Amino acid sequence: MTKIVFGLLIILTACTGSHDSEELQKIDSLSMVLDETELMFAEIEIDSLSKFYSVFQSNSDDIKTFYNKEDEEEWQTICRYSDLKKPFRNVVEYYDNIITELEYTRQQLDSLKFDLENNLLSEEQQSKYIADEEKAVGYLHQTVYKNLATSKVVMKDFDSLNTLVEKVIVKIK
Repeated sequence: MTKIVFGLLIILTACTGSHDSEELQKIDSLSMVLDETELMFAEIEIDSLSKFYSVFQSNSDDIKTFYNKEDEEEWQTICRYSDLKKPFRNVVEYYDNIITELEYTRQQLDSLKFDLENNLLSEEQQSKYIADEEKAVGYLHQTVYKNLATSKVVMKDFDSLNTLVEKVIVKIK
């Protein structure tokens, strides 16, 4: 009888171990995706973007105060320049929130890995928490990818339009 119970314990442990190993591999994969996401995030030139955004806001205020739509070509340039507001704001103003989300997700993955390694979760909890973290990592990866792409476009557009807008501002002041 003891041999049978001991044999069943070995089988259950082996089955649980492989399941946990599979779950730990998922966590490791998510950690690698999060590492890649953090590297992408580091490519966002937040200092330059913040300076450009400040110049943009100042120029926008001047345009609102002084410009009266005299020249159609200038007006189109100003409109294209104004279209930079939302992408600028999305990248610059939400930058710190993304840092917080990256840190929080890293902590969650580390905690989940610890719980799995120490068999602290039921299979149901494991499945739920891993699914939650897959969603969180996927969302962050997508958000950072989008913000990096947006930051590159905004900087390029700002460079091409800002000189023209500043010439208009000098002319109208």
